[in-house]
Amino acid sequence: MLAVRAPAEEVEAALTAGVCLAADNAPDEAVVSGDAAALRRFASEIPWPSRPLRVSGAWHSPAMAPAVAPLRAAALSAFDDARVADALAEDLVRPVRFAPALRQLADDGYTDLIVVAPGRVPFGLARRTLGARLALHRVESPADVAATVSRMGRAVDADGRDP
Repeated sequence: MLAVRAPAEEVEAALTAGVCLAADNAPDEAVVSGDAAALRRFASEIPWPSRPLRVSGAWHSPAMAPAVAPLRAAALSAFDDARVADALAEDLVRPVRFAPALRQLADDGYTDLIVVAPGRVPFGLARRTLGARLALHRVESPADVAATVSRMGRAVDADGRDP
């Protein structure tokens, strides 16, 4: 996988054989996925800065298709909900649309976002995408969410509804 410092729409327009969009992470960052040789070629041909990501597979690409059925079966046994199992399994081969999802939360009137992730990268992507549109709260572990919500007060959307 390769992080590319450019808007996802521009990166998608420049895709070459063996490379696909894996993530729309921020207004100025996309990630592509594919086999190593295709990624090296792509990086040498694009006008934007890029950097290889240290990952174990070509996530969010057609290369993950063989894992879809086994993941769906495991998810179905864990959640007993076909919709959840299908969504989790299909996410292996679909691009992550992080930036558009964040913008939708802001457009829907939410005022706060708790970013639960180890490290600072997802929080930084959220800040670059949202600016000051939402108050961002970073926590490293799901166990820390309750304390963060408590410090925030009651979580509500812009219309006063409890999401």
